[in-house]
Amino acid sequence: MAVNEIAAQTAIQFTPVTTKDGLSGNVVYSLFQDSKGFLWIGTHRGLNRYDGYHFRHYLYDPTDSNSISSTHVHCIKEHAKGLLWLTTFNGLNSLNPATGEVKRFFPKDKSLSTDFKDMMLVDDSLLLMVSPSGILVFNTHNKQFNLINIAEGDNRVHEYAKFTKNKKEEIYIQTFTENFLLIDYKNNKATSVPAEDFKKDFSDKHISGLYFDRDDFPWISFLSSFKLLMNAPSKSTNSTTLVLQQSGNYKVPFFYEDKNNKIWICSFEGLLMYDYRLKQFSRFQYEPANPASLSNNYVTNILCDKNNVYWVATFGSGLCRFQLSENSFKHINLPGANGSANNMVAGIRTIKSGSITGRFANRNSYFSINEAHEASVLDAATITLPSLLYEITGEQLKNFSKKEQHFLEVRSKYLCCIYNSNLLVDKNRKTWIIEDSIYTSDTSIFTEKRIEKIIADEEGNFIAATDKGVLPFNIKSMQFKKSSIGLADKYCKDILPDGNGNYWVATANDGLAFWNTVTDNVQFYTIKDGLPDNSLYMILSDKKGRLWISTNNGLSCFDTTGKIFTNFTLADGLVNTEYNTQSACIDRKGYMYFGGMNGLDYFNPDSIDTKKQPPSLQLSSFKVFDKIKQLQTSYLLATGENNITIEFTGNDFLSAPKISYRYKLSGADNDWLTLQGTNSVTYNKLPHGYYQFAVQSSYDNKKWSSPLLINITIATPWYKTWWFYSLIVLTITSVVYLLFRYRLQQKLKVLQIRNRLHR
Repeated sequence: MAVNEIAAQTAIQFTPVTTKDGLSGNVVYSLFQDSKGFLWIGTHRGLNRYDGYHFRHYLYDPTDSNSISSTHVHCIKEHAKGLLWLTTFNGLNSLNPATGEVKRFFPKDKSLSTDFKDMMLVDDSLLLMVSPSGILVFNTHNKQFNLINIAEGDNRVHEYAKFTKNKKEEIYIQTFTENFLLIDYKNNKATSVPAEDFKKDFSDKHISGLYFDRDDFPWISFLSSFKLLMNAPSKSTNSTTLVLQQSGNYKVPFFYEDKNNKIWICSFEGLLMYDYRLKQFSRFQYEPANPASLSNNYVTNILCDKNNVYWVATFGSGLCRFQLSENSFKHINLPGANGSANNMVAGIRTIKSGSITGRFANRNSYFSINEAHEASVLDAATITLPSLLYEITGEQLKNFSKKEQHFLEVRSKYLCCIYNSNLLVDKNRKTWIIEDSIYTSDTSIFTEKRIEKIIADEEGNFIAATDKGVLPFNIKSMQFKKSSIGLADKYCKDILPDGNGNYWVATANDGLAFWNTVTDNVQFYTIKDGLPDNSLYMILSDKKGRLWISTNNGLSCFDTTGKIFTNFTLADGLVNTEYNTQSACIDRKGYMYFGGMNGLDYFNPDSIDTKKQPPSLQLSSFKVFDKIKQLQTSYLLATGENNITIEFTGNDFLSAPKISYRYKLSGADNDWLTLQGTNSVTYNKLPHGYYQFAVQSSYDNKKWSSPLLINITIATPWYKTWWFYSLIVLTITSVVYLLFRYRLQQKLKVLQIRNRLHR
């Protein structure tokens, strides 16, 4: 079966990370996340360690034998004891992340190339490496290199080949020919295996890659055109072939299988992803006109970290990062009026037929979104009065009185302009149109208030969120009542019943308000309580009772039980930072939609877990007078080493700016101190003595992680030590005693003279 079609590109926002952000080089060869969560990046200008805040560089220095042995770091692996192994352009290196100690290893046979590429840890004692000389085995115990003997034929190993292993623990690697090599490292030999052993319909001889997926199905790629031969998509014995455009740049892709049931193929012509669940491919390439596209088509590596953030390595454009999760936020590319690009949403609502209709900032421009989340331009001229009434209220026009029908017909030329505004039907089947005035079939009143949202209360009257507070409206007297004392003169954008006769209110400047109608008490929640901004727009409630609030600084989810805010920004996949009034709704499947300045965000609230466990903390750096010390849990410092800087991290790279820390240095701080968006604290001129530094992390400033504890002892000056004081006391005592003896001896001499004179 041949697959020549690729599914429409999944909406992914790639964020570039380059030398401008602190990366040492934009040519990235390798990516690795260690057991403590630090991200390691191998480039053509050295090794980088990233903790979510800063890049630490490990560079080649020809004058320093403790530096890495080359500027080019091709592959990174971790030993069971936390030691990192690095293959470089010039030798094999080991790096102790705690101490920073680097050791270099080279073959004794000088004829062997030291340009090491891919690497595989067979176990704690053996490493396999690829070099232009072939396949080498390195024994980590005796530090010896051995060259694998290739049995027959011209089976030169491709220097950019990657090791792969099947479920039988058999290790393979591709060659420059149509054969693969089966590596027997125990007997120090490799056997040629024809590709036909994997695929009976194998025809192309120019192999560029081999990979066994988790189900033990082999994927084979070819060089002449980007053609993938694999069993995986169909999960059958029949081969499946994917053929893309002819190109000579598809050689040696890197295969990566993530924890989300997806396989990624890195090529020199972009990034390809196969979704096992959907059984389809998606392709990602550089688009010059799209700043959110892949930054470079020459993709060398990809990694999904522990927080489900993907990192893509490119040859020349640094890194790209993105999130691809069923739990992430998504957005809809909206068509503008007459095909123009106009994504500012000024209003949306769910209509009875199940679709969503919306209005752009241009009041004469409308759009519609179907249940497949596909958007199209809506021609307002095609909207009839009966369909309009039904879609908004669910009522049939023929069921209204002649008087009400006539009223609607008179106002029909204005109704398209309020397609997403307030058209209500009361319990007496009377229609109400709320614009700058309130219109009925009997009369109209000018409100002198800006009505942002109006809903029916439990008694059948209306209650409105206005720029003068939340105002109950009596439909019989056609009058507004006074606003709640707590909400009087507050600019209110939205109002949502809580189901118990009370209301949640979104204000323009004062945050979120909860109005208890029985006591007429109003409680406000602001940025001090965790809101990202005090300027709110709309409120929606999900099945779990959480409130989703659009603000001037992203979306916020409020857990009404625990009173905890969880905030989301562009880094979480949103396209909007600033949202708009009347621009929020829920469809029949439970998806929520929020419109703003840059378009429309949508998501399934049930799939987003806002109860994040605080990240466990790691010590990132310990400095004394800006000089880095090795990482440990206890430090004994000299008397003068009293200016210290401590850096820590939760290694949650995308959420790093959101993480709050509280810390305390016992003996120096009387209480906990907090910070956010940074991960370091500095203490200057600390007195001698014993200290314990404790730091905790939190996403919401309420639930805190277990503390990271660092013990610090600054040595007491010699002139303040107990032995020095003891010596002083002993010296003074000795001097006093000697003086006493001297005076006693003098008195005895005088007495002896007197005795002689007396005799």
